[in-house]
Amino acid sequence: SVLTIRAYKRYATRLPIRLRRDGRKNAKGLLIELSQQGARISNLGRGKYEAGDSVVIVTPTDLEIEGTIR
Repeated sequence: SVLTIRAYKRYATRLPIRLRRDGRKNAKGLLIELSQQGARISNLGRGKYEAGDSVVIVTPTDLEIEGTIR
């Protein structure tokens, strides 16, 4: 038998980013993990984040990654 803990590899990063949300103020954070299934961002502050919200992660080189809060 084969035991699969995670279907995709995760990569540790330390990348300052901006999190853009529809109708809300941009937030600054630190992208600390990235995989094909998602990302983890720390230091976002006290903003309100709800499951299902559409967001765009913007890197220092202006690369934009669209996603959804889970």
